[in-house]
Formats: sequence, structure tokens, C-alpha cells
Amino acid sequence: MAGQAVRAEAAGGQGLLVLRGVTKRFGGLVAVQGVSFAVAEGETVGLIGPNGAGKTTLFNVITGAVAPEGGEIRLGGERIDGLRPHEIAQRGVRRTYQIVRPFPNLSLLDNVLIGSLFGGTGRAGEAARERAREMLAFVGLTDKAAMLARDLNLAEKKKLELARALASGPQLLLLDEVLAGLNPVEIDRSLALLAEIKGRLGTTIVMVEHVMRAVLRVSDRVVVLHQGEKIAEGRPEVVAGDPRVIEAYLGERVG
Repeated sequence: MAGQAVRAEAAGGQGLLVLRGVTKRFGGLVAVQGVSFAVAEGETVGLIGPNGAGKTTLFNVITGAVAPEGGEIRLGGERIDGLRPHEIAQRGVRRTYQIVRPFPNLSLLDNVLIGSLFGGTGRAGEAARERAREMLAFVGLTDKAAMLARDLNLAEKKKLELARALASGPQLLLLDEVLAGLNPVEIDRSLALLAEIKGRLGTTIVMVEHVMRAVLRVSDRVVVLHQGEKIAEGRPEVVAGDPRVIEAYLGERVG
């Protein structure tokens, strides 16, 4: 019943994150067109669609990396479109990237410490260091804390980026293809970690992902973009069978 209430709240336009009519153009190219959806606190929402659908652009708009031409974005009821990236980050929004971006010549501990020190948490000194250790332990990298980030494999770098994002205690976490490039075993481990982030930390998550079974497994709801527009939204198992979604992915009409 609690899960149904969360979904109903989001579907009704209420939630931690609310987008209404968000539009972004690059010259004559419309990257995102009139996208609206809401994400309730504690919910995990999958954002899917073919390549070029506008998913990463939407993340860039939410985080203030690019400004929208239309619509509005609210976080906890406060309008955040128009704010600078650091101002949005100070309000508890963190993201990861398709291409991981650790500081290669710093240790894992120092990489995560940066997330704790500069995340608007108010932590400093030993408190920040302890938080960094906690997040390394949370993602299973305690034994590599002193290792340089450049010496990690891809799966470990993705865990490090998660730890760094979590160090500030975000209320909203945007995950951009955290499973890309991982093998099936690594994907299963990462999905278990995402479940821990939701279950133990209570973090609200929006995830862009191409691994469909992952989206079906961890998402409470799924939003589908195609050519910059939202074409479907709902429970994962329902969206997966939507003819519009199948057509968008396969390029052929179904039914």
C-alpha cells in the first residue's frame, strides 16, 4: 500500500522532483520537448528510451548544466530551473556520468572525501573523513581506500563514483548508465547495491539505463522518452509491453 501511495503521489504531480513542460533546444534541434513527470520521495524511477531520446540532456537540465527554454522544475516544492549547478547541488542533488570521472591521481578515500567536503553537508575534518570511509565501506571498497583511482577497473570506478555522490547525503541521486560496460555478474552486484541505497539510505533515485532487465528489477516506475518527448509512463512490467515503447526501440509498428 505504501508503494501504491508513493506512485499515486508522483502520478498526481506531487513529489520531491516535479518537471512540468520542460523543453530544451540546441539551435534548430529540439532535444527535450514538453516533458512532465514527478518523482516521489524514496522512489526509484527508470528513465529509458533509444539513443538520442533526450535522457542525458534532461539530466543536464535538472542539474543546471544547461538551461531549459520552457517549463519548470521543482525540488521539494522549490523552483530550481534557472539556478546554477552548485546551487542545485547544495540543495541535495547529485549525479553520476556515463563516463566515470574520478580524480585519477588521488586515492579512493580522497576522491570520496571531496564529495563529503564540497557537497554542502557542513562536514569538515575528521567528520568528513569518517563519512568518506563509511561510503567506501557501503560500496565494498574499504580494502582499496589507499589505492589510486587510476588503478581501478571499470566496475570499481563506478562504485567509487557512487560512493563520492553518496558522501554528501543527497536527497536526489541521478544515475546515468551506471551499468554500462559491466558484465552480467557485475550488473547483478550493482543492482544489489542500488537496492541497498534505496533500502538503507532512503535515497530518491532517477536512473537512465539501457539494461532493460535492470530497469524492470529496481524501478518503481518507468518514464520513456523518444525523440525528446515522453511517450509512456507507468509500472515497469506495463511499460515494457506498451506498443509505443516497443516501436520506439525496434523501429517497427507492433500490433
